Amino acid sequence: MYKNAVRWVAQRIVVEEWSFAIITDLHIGWCYTDYGEQGYSDKGVGQEYWLTNRLNRIVEWIINHKERYKIHFVVILGDIADTAEYSEFLKARDILSRLNDPNKDGDTKDGICYIPIIGNHDVWPYTEANKPCYCHLRYKDQNWTLSDYGDVYFDKVFWKENAINLQKINEIFGNSWKKQYTEFHKLQDTGQMALLQNYVWTYKGFKFLALDFVERKLDSGGPRIYSETRTWLIDNLKGAEPIILFSHHLIGTDVRTYELQEVGDAIRSGVRILANFAGHDHDNDEITATWMYWDYTVSIKGITTEAVCRESTWWHPTAKTGDNIRIVLIHGEEIKDYNIFGNILDETIRVPCFMFRGLSPIDLIVTDPEGITITKELGEIQGMVYSETDIDGDGIIEDIVALQELKIGDYLIEVVPEPNTLPTDTYTLEFIGIDAIISLAYDVQVCNIPIQPYILRSTEKGVIPIIPATVDFDPDTLNLVSKGAWITVYIELPVGHGYNINMINVTSVMLNGEVQAEIKPTAIGDFDSDGIPDLMVKFNRNIVQNILQIGEKVEIIVSGKLVDGRLFEGKDKIRVISSA
Repeated sequence: MYKNAVRWVAQRIVVEEWSFAIITDLHIGWCYTDYGEQGYSDKGVGQEYWLTNRLNRIVEWIINHKERYKIHFVVILGDIADTAEYSEFLKARDILSRLNDPNKDGDTKDGICYIPIIGNHDVWPYTEANKPCYCHLRYKDQNWTLSDYGDVYFDKVFWKENAINLQKINEIFGNSWKKQYTEFHKLQDTGQMALLQNYVWTYKGFKFLALDFVERKLDSGGPRIYSETRTWLIDNLKGAEPIILFSHHLIGTDVRTYELQEVGDAIRSGVRILANFAGHDHDNDEITATWMYWDYTVSIKGITTEAVCRESTWWHPTAKTGDNIRIVLIHGEEIKDYNIFGNILDETIRVPCFMFRGLSPIDLIVTDPEGITITKELGEIQGMVYSETDIDGDGIIEDIVALQELKIGDYLIEVVPEPNTLPTDTYTLEFIGIDAIISLAYDVQVCNIPIQPYILRSTEKGVIPIIPATVDFDPDTLNLVSKGAWITVYIELPVGHGYNINMINVTSVMLNGEVQAEIKPTAIGDFDSDGIPDLMVKFNRNIVQNILQIGEKVEIIVSGKLVDGRLFEGKDKIRVISSA
């Protein structure tokens, strides 16, 4: 017997597991030109419809699974409203408040809190006068507020008049919960008044940082890093706790890493940033945001979640999963799993759309028949959306300009090489309609980008691709009283597109749709010495002079067909005078 024996009792260390839930891009009010009562400042809770029914089902799912997954709180990653109407925010709060009081009995002990993050659709209220269902974009018949009054509605609905949820937040996060601003303030960068929605809290050894990247600008879907948000970020990227970032716009795609060098610097200095959870992109996806230094590279994982209103990504034809609820499982000081989903795959409303698709390495500039132009930098404007995405799942990023309706007239599509593109790199440009794909350029070398924009003509009967010709009218100044037999026009077609100047049917060539080219004389040669052959055609001078008006910049349109029936068209501007 060992009298002084010591017993060692091995104790098992239990590491707690718990989770939080993410939903995003609710877009309450989508499908209505004016949700709730009349106007964007309507105070009543809006009507129930299929989208609010879906959100109710999502909230019910979270309530029914909060014990199973130990869900401690829910984060809503922006675009809660569709057009920032007061009634849209009220309806969202009305449904989300079930999380605070699951049994609707007034006892909130079994409830959880939710944290609303602002999105670009939440900042500038408007209604639409007479556009039909599904037209949620910016149309001319809108009734706009004169400022980003969505800040007022958002703050009032979700903070100043949301006492029960705020009480639940304070109960779970205590004094660690902080908002950067509680009242309106003047932005350092622009001088305008705003109420940025930046928050921070700590919980169970983690620091959670919510960042407002939303630009306070009329009709903007893009991000902006205001000085106040940057300061907030720098001040809170400190400490030993692992950090999780929340934002509407994703760092690494929507927000470029060079715009937030402070994040890379913090990681490089030893700060543990586990992930950036974001919305805006409407799909379940992952990217890695990378910062490169001379000695090594640092990165964080970016994760987006499928939109509650998956229909609002009407321009994205990829199938939606219904995985609208993301559960992020925490184990100790790590994210154990972020790919647990709650599935609400009810019927998706199908919305027709049209799009121009450019396969890299190019950007697009598209101008519609009303002269409205969209670029990658604008992102979303008056009926058009620009996106860079892998739309068909082949691993290649494509440039997409999507249209929800086709206007009658000409769409002009300019192709711009991306930085560091080689002249021998190739691109493809397509128009995708409801039941057809039209190729405007296929496997064309960048060095052969046409001088003139590609043309797609939309008519009542359908769409017609037009080959963009370069036209040179000779003389540059036409005197209507001068004598002569001919007017000379030189026609040049883009090279490397599968057609050439020899394919032009001379009998089809017309000037301003009224004057037919003469069958003879014609000639082919490099008349402008640019290395590309031109077709010279002649028009009867007297007839041309009879249809032109005097002016400094008179537009001349030369059109025609190739022998295979394809159309071409080009324009030039000349000076027309009448002096003896």
